[in-house]
Amino acid sequence: MRVFPLFTVFLLLAGFFLLRADDPATVSVPNVFHYTAPAGWQVANIPNGQYPAAMEKKDGDIKGLITVDMDTSDKPLGEWCKDSLAKNTRVFADDSPTFSGLQLFATSAGVSGYRSMLQLNIGGKQLHFIYYFFAGSNNARFAVTCTCAADDADHYDPLFKKAAKTFEAY
Repeated sequence: MRVFPLFTVFLLLAGFFLLRADDPATVSVPNVFHYTAPAGWQVANIPNGQYPAAMEKKDGDIKGLITVDMDTSDKPLGEWCKDSLAKNTRVFADDSPTFSGLQLFATSAGVSGYRSMLQLNIGGKQLHFIYYFFAGSNNARFAVTCTCAADDADHYDPLFKKAAKTFEAY
């Protein structure tokens, strides 16, 4: 029978009790990017997702969602963003898309990027999207997509912004 020193047992128990559901999780893909998800959110792979996503679930339904997609492009970030938004306008043409246009955005580390808001009506449900666009090394282009029901936007927008402020591309 193996005997664990009392200190080891204490550390294991302390770690268990210190891990709380309201602690923020880090979404990290080594050598690609990382950001801090809102406190209490889950990090998981989602179907057709390029990278792990952060989500808040209530009653089994996803209420808030942050996903990251990466592309490569020789175009300047602003031009790439405009192309991405134009593509989304075509894809969602039947869903009454409303875009806010591009606004400059900076992370807490001072990394410049862009932000844009999109509202859609899909199947009678109003959806709210905020896109944060960033450049990475080797012509990498990142789209951080934050999604919630339009009725919940006032609650989720500050959480999305706080997470986007922590985004770092490698």
